[in-house]
Amino acid sequence: QPSGINGVDDIPWGAHLCVFYRDARELQHLCVSFLTAGLEQKQYCLWITAPPVEAHQAVKALTDAFPTAQRYLDCQQIEVVPYTEWYVRDGRFDRQAVIRRWEEKAVVAAQAGYDGIRITGNPVWLHTDAQWLEFGVYEREVNQALRHQRIVALCTYPKQQCDSDQMVRIMQNHSHAIYRQSLNGLEWKSVTVDDALSQESP
Repeated sequence: QPSGINGVDDIPWGAHLCVFYRDARELQHLCVSFLTAGLEQKQYCLWITAPPVEAHQAVKALTDAFPTAQRYLDCQQIEVVPYTEWYVRDGRFDRQAVIRRWEEKAVVAAQAGYDGIRITGNPVWLHTDAQWLEFGVYEREVNQALRHQRIVALCTYPKQQCDSDQMVRIMQNHSHAIYRQSLNGLEWKSVTVDDALSQESP
């Protein structure tokens, strides 16, 4: 199925993608491209927002880029939800509760007749070592769970918040990594994580 992201080839069901974005422009471009491709494929889409792109900015970016986006928003084929209503309800991250929410969404999407699910989230709210550790366990569990599901996920990490060790750990919990091919344009490339990590090895 099309990734929607310029320069990235088709992606399989179960793909768990990660990318390290530099700024709000990159983040918007990636998420809008990824999600609108899902809408065109009759998939249910969910954008879990966080700074530097808040929910109202995400909606505007969608409607600016995709003329019929409002129709999909109105019928809830795509939903835009702030991270405080998905990842950190009541001010804390509960990975089991988040996984249950994913399972509930999968049931609802299947009952509604959608072809699958396409989701993206931005965990910019990770600050402490404990938060990074807990979220890493969650990402690892998600990576295993997605392999046999009609779900594709794009996890967007702020590059300025991630050191090299964190980047490696993040990639290890995903099936594919996306990187920008040139600083002069918004064109990307995807590699499997195994290939990317082997290229990093001496």
